[in-house]
Amino acid sequence: NVVIPEGVVSIGRSAFKGSASLKSVSLPSTLKDIEYRAFKECSGLETLELPDSLERIDASAFKKCYLLESVKFGSGLREIGDSAFKGCFSLRNVEIPSSVVFLGDGVFAECEALESATLICNAQTIGVGLFYGCGALRNATLPPNLEELPEGTFKGCASLRSAQLPPKVERIGKNAF
Repeated sequence: NVVIPEGVVSIGRSAFKGSASLKSVSLPSTLKDIEYRAFKECSGLETLELPDSLERIDASAFKKCYLLESVKFGSGLREIGDSAFKGCFSLRNVEIPSSVVFLGDGVFAECEALESATLICNAQTIGVGLFYGCGALRNATLPPNLEELPEGTFKGCASLRSAQLPPKVERIGKNAF
């Protein structure tokens, strides 16, 4: 278990990458940025509570954290990069706060246990394949200001029963479902 002290504002590229024995991490209220692959393949990490000060999660930051079951996103989060949580096989539910304005490609792709996703964020666009291969996904609420449903958003989501598309959606990309 790791406690990152107050005053730390950024966790660098691949800082904890591959730390399989890491089960929990306590993040400081001063943290603003989690960089590329910072916690990638921390296969023992089970839960994550992100501070309200956090503004950006870079690409692949938590990719392949196989045992990660839950993430509580802070209210200051603005960006979640490509594949940030891709392959987090145990993640069950996500709720993206209204502060988020950018969701990259495949952020939650291949999260096989993901059942519910609520995106109350203010993003007008979301990345390609956001939920690609999330076979257990049953319900999804998309951002209210979303104008386009990109290619492959729900491709491979065999259990999908409900996807609430906002009224502003003007275009649905190929293989969206």
